Amino acid sequence: MDLRKQVMSFGLLALASVAFALPALADFGVSFHRYDYDHDGRWNYREFADANHEYYRQHPRTVIMNDDGLRREFRHVDRDNDGFVRVEEVRHYHDW
Repeated sequence: MDLRKQVMSFGLLALASVAFALPALADFGVSFHRYDYDHDGRWNYREFADANHEYYRQHPRTVIMNDDGLRREFRHVDRDNDGFVRVEEVRHYHDW
């Protein structure tokens, strides 16, 4: 596995763990909305970063991405490049 895929896998693990922290996938929306501070149905970069930082706080042995890494990860998850991440984009990323 090349370095890019490893970094993406770590980000995927962090994002999936935050987004899917609840027992069932059906609860994903509840977890997603926890970090949707402005309740617009999507994460801006700050909301995305906060969700990841919370995961890192709860899992101290996880490889923590710096801001540049999180921004790259955000751009990767943001499939339509509109500057926001929606539930569907996170689900698609998780399935990747």
